[in-house]
Amino acid sequence: MTAISPTDIYQANLDAVAQMVFSGDMSRLQDLISVPLVIQMADGSMQIDRLEDVVFMLAEQRDNLLNLGTTEYHRICVDARFLDPAATQISGRHKTYVMRGATYLLEPFICEMNLTKDAALWRVCLMRCHMKNSDYTVIGTGTRERLRPERRN
Repeated sequence: MTAISPTDIYQANLDAVAQMVFSGDMSRLQDLISVPLVIQMADGSMQIDRLEDVVFMLAEQRDNLLNLGTTEYHRICVDARFLDPAATQISGRHKTYVMRGATYLLEPFICEMNLTKDAALWRVCLMRCHMKNSDYTVIGTGTRERLRPERRN
């Protein structure tokens, strides 16, 4: 039996999440996302503690992509490695392409993710994008409003 490489696992997660988000299939994301989820952007960061809030954020991100006119959304693994001897954690980097046909809507950019293995599933627990949220909206205004501390009480 051949062991699956961290690069293969990381790319499989990238492909599955991108396909589910871009197609609007938010129901299966709970299998691929861990909470709390930490999201770091060049101009700020956020921790999301509830899965339903992560799904809301990703739905809002999808709407933003569609409003840009996005027809293609691809994330390609650049590198990935296991972080522990038991091979239950992966850290990797990928390049994100947001396109309309063959035209870039945004210059391709690098992001990093950490995955953790929970039973047989690999889940995203950290996302770090090397660009500003104000340039590529990952954490939208609806998500920020939803997660404001005074709204949570």
